[in-house]
Amino acid sequence: MAVLPIKDNHHSKESNRFHIAMAPATLEHLLYWYSFIHDKFRQAEACNWIIESWVSYIVSNQLRHIFRIFPVNVSTVFWAEYMNISFTFIWNFVDLFIMVISMSIATKFKMINERLEYHKGTVGTKEFWDEIRLHYNKVCDVNDYVCDLFGSLICCGCLYIPNSSNMIYFIYSTIFIMCRTFAMILISASIHDESIKPLKVFRTIPSDGWIIEVQRLSDQIQHGNVVLSGRKLFNLTRDIIIPIIGTIM
Repeated sequence: MAVLPIKDNHHSKESNRFHIAMAPATLEHLLYWYSFIHDKFRQAEACNWIIESWVSYIVSNQLRHIFRIFPVNVSTVFWAEYMNISFTFIWNFVDLFIMVISMSIATKFKMINERLEYHKGTVGTKEFWDEIRLHYNKVCDVNDYVCDLFGSLICCGCLYIPNSSNMIYFIYSTIFIMCRTFAMILISASIHDESIKPLKVFRTIPSDGWIIEVQRLSDQIQHGNVVLSGRKLFNLTRDIIIPIIGTIM
């Protein structure tokens, strides 16, 4: 009897989400090429330049810093364009990567909060609060590990405003980059938002249920600062959005 292959629907859904997320980046890169080629054609026309090879002219101007060192030929053009496209999509992937990590950590805090909400207003045992504090500390350790490992990568996920005379590309690219950056900040800020939610549950604990384990966890949450940070230069919380908007304006 033939065995039907098992379809991995979860992997398929995640793959579709990735392609949807990267589609605006692809359009942004195509608009960049259109804007650059259009500008170079206008420049050559305004200066009455005689261009023997438009391909060589466009490529050598687009990657001028590379072709000042290397000659313009098929091999170097393919290599340079491959590197250029790769770095462009890596730059777009950085924010997406930070979002995925942030959602994973925030989900772990959310699971703890859901368990606390289930026991909201009740008197928990010492073993219960020891287990909650243990799980909370493990998620905090994961967050600290991510900050140490990817702190430099988080710093790279910065805001960049394009420069082009083509208004279509400039407007689209500016809106796309700003939306992507703000989405990354808001999703990353959910780590801090979820990490302080247990304090709301603590306010509902009866006086006879306020034991030393609850006090320890409450003090840890109030005096701690569980956030993603870029090498401790800045923290990804909702408070950083207003300064960024003020800088842009």
